[in-house]
Amino acid sequence: LLTSDAGAAIGIGGPVLRDRMFFYGSARYFRRTKWDRRNKAGTPLPDEIRAGPEFYGKTNVTLSPNHHLTASYRHRPGHVENAALTSDFAPGVAVQTDNGSRVATAEWTSFVTWRSSLDVKYLHYTEHNEDVPVRDLGYLPPFDASRLADMGQYTDPTQANLIVGANQQTNIQNYRRSEVRGTYTQLFEAGRTS
Repeated sequence: LLTSDAGAAIGIGGPVLRDRMFFYGSARYFRRTKWDRRNKAGTPLPDEIRAGPEFYGKTNVTLSPNHHLTASYRHRPGHVENAALTSDFAPGVAVQTDNGSRVATAEWTSFVTWRSSLDVKYLHYTEHNEDVPVRDLGYLPPFDASRLADMGQYTDPTQANLIVGANQQTNIQNYRRSEVRGTYTQLFEAGRTS
């Protein structure tokens, strides 16, 4: 399997306010291509291309000696052309895939006393996944025994059991989640220590 990878990345960080506020940020881009492929019937397969950027940022702030704040954000979209093709599939069964995720967090920590602390954290997560067939058959294509490939996906015994036709559905699975969590920690003295 011939694969070529390309990518670039950069990251930078440092203090914004001395001993009070720090930041870090990074970005990258990647592209992976699987090329010069054939299925088991000898038919050329289109190149599978995975590409996308990624962005990340984080900051830490010391509000006072007893109060700390941290916030971060990551965004990672992605796209795949001609996905889901192996040597068992005809080119028309491929899908175009768009996926990605976003994660944002914020955390506040307060050291109430030297034996106790309060930590409050917020998390927001979003994920996007969508697979769309490269060949659209439409809704309920009419039955025609002489044109099976125009009606859906099936295994063709005349082509070494190659899976031919077209992917039958668009698959969308998007979701999001938000969470708030608080933790109070208290240390108790159980006995004498030396």
